[in-house]
Amino acid sequence: MGVMFYKVGRYGEDRGSFQSAVAKLRASGESKSAFFGIVLNQMGLASVQLYRIDKAIELFEEARTILEQECGSCHLETLGVYSNLAATYDAMGRLEDAIGILEYFLKMREEKLGTANPDFDDEKKRPAERSRKDTEQKRKIT
Repeated sequence: MGVMFYKVGRYGEDRGSFQSAVAKLRASGESKSAFFGIVLNQMGLASVQLYRIDKAIELFEEARTILEQECGSCHLETLGVYSNLAATYDAMGRLEDAIGILEYFLKMREEKLGTANPDFDDEKKRPAERSRKDTEQKRKIT
C-alpha cells in the first residue's frame, strides 16, 4: 500500500504504511533482509517528501548497510539507495559526503552497466557540479 500512496502523492499515509511494515518486520526478526532494506529506502523517500530530512538520512543509511550486506554494493537496489542518500546529504548541505557517495555510485554503476547507458554522462557530471557549487558557496561565505 505504501508504494501506491507514494505514487498518488499521499506521503503521510505512505510513511504510516511503511512504519507499520517496518515495525512488523522488526518484530518478526526480518530486520536484516533485502526486503527490509528496500522498505526502509521507500520510507526514506516518503520522509524526504514530508521534509523530514534527518529521518530520511537515518533510514537511507540503515537501508544502505543492510543492502550492502545482503545484496552487495553493485546491486541495483543498493545503487538506488546510494543515489537517494547522496541527494539527501546534498539537501542537508553535507556536500563532501554527497560528492563521495556520488563518485562511488558512479564507479559502481560504470562497472555494472558500462558507459553506454544514456544517463551515464549526466550522472558523471554531478560530482563535479556539486564540487563547483560547494566552492562557490565557500567563496560567498568568506
